[in-house]
Amino acid sequence: MGRMWIPGLLAVLLGTACAHDRVAVDDLGRLRWELASGDTVAFDALRGQRATVFVTLDPECPFSQAYTPVLDSLHRRFAPQGIAFVGSYPGAFFQAPDVRVFAAHSGLAFPQVMDRDCALANALQARVTPEAFVIGPGGALIYRGAIDDSAVRAGRKKPGAARHYLRDVLQRVAAGDDGEVPEVTAVGCIVECR
Repeated sequence: MGRMWIPGLLAVLLGTACAHDRVAVDDLGRLRWELASGDTVAFDALRGQRATVFVTLDPECPFSQAYTPVLDSLHRRFAPQGIAFVGSYPGAFFQAPDVRVFAAHSGLAFPQVMDRDCALANALQARVTPEAFVIGPGGALIYRGAIDDSAVRAGRKKPGAARHYLRDVLQRVAAGDDGEVPEVTAVGCIVECR
């Protein structure tokens, strides 16, 4: 099966919401992102050589809170292998100081992007927090979905995960296999974007 291209992702990264606006992946290096720290960073500084993992987060979501140790562990394990992690906070109601406190308290060491206009969340078609999106260096969607199988449904988690979807995908990517992996529906808090 061929790779899926994320509809409108490149246009959204330019801060537009129009589906007809598109740019080449090579143009993304010019873009700037607002980080929770208050700084801005070029898109190229966020990208990994092998892949970039975007994860939707919400400081008030119990699922986001529960998954921070797993995400931090995966980041530390795979960052040296050219796989970058970027946390994304979709929605205008997230305040950078609250996000900074959440990230510091939970030990998340990867960049935290403020997606105030939901441009990235809409491009990724994010539905819940947390939800992982593994994007190849050319913009192809490799994986979208659950981090593991410990979240059963809203309000219910298993004591531990038996299947580690994101970890397994990242192992494949680190080994040079960037083929598309079927989606596993993520369970979490609803992303409040239009």
